[in-house]
Amino acid sequence: CAKESTSAMGNVILEMQQCIVHSADLIHSLSLAMAFSLRESVYLSVSDIKLFELRDRETKTFLGSCYAVLYKGLYYANIVGSREVFSCKQDAFLFKKTDELWVPVYRDPFYLYILRCHFNRRTRRIKVLKLVRRDKENKTEETLHCFAKEVSFTEAFETAKRLSKCN
Repeated sequence: CAKESTSAMGNVILEMQQCIVHSADLIHSLSLAMAFSLRESVYLSVSDIKLFELRDRETKTFLGSCYAVLYKGLYYANIVGSREVFSCKQDAFLFKKTDELWVPVYRDPFYLYILRCHFNRRTRRIKVLKLVRRDKENKTEETLHCFAKEVSFTEAFETAKRLSKCN
């Protein structure tokens, strides 16, 4: 559903049916959202979409991993694990290029369970490293599980869902 609305993140342009984990899954939705917002044709390739750490400009608080494209002074972006494509001014947040991908798996009132992954920019592959439990109040982390090198993302995600609900 393409419609612009304003939120704390900026202008939400598009809400997708599923959450995004890999930049390749975002190409169509991001292109559509940009075309809708800009009122012009937009062509994107996977290499145009970069992975960033998204941080609050004032407090430097980590907000999440974010796939984004900078175009005409605006970032068009999606926070990993969310369904929204939003736009914001280039200086609205701190965007720092990274290879570290945080994928939220499960939330409860006290903890956030996150798959910590490495994103290889050259091959665009995701390597799952570990499942961590992050205390929402004091931001401390505990490693719950380390994954074998050859584990698929799907297998790691299913394991993480099962383990996060057990703790």
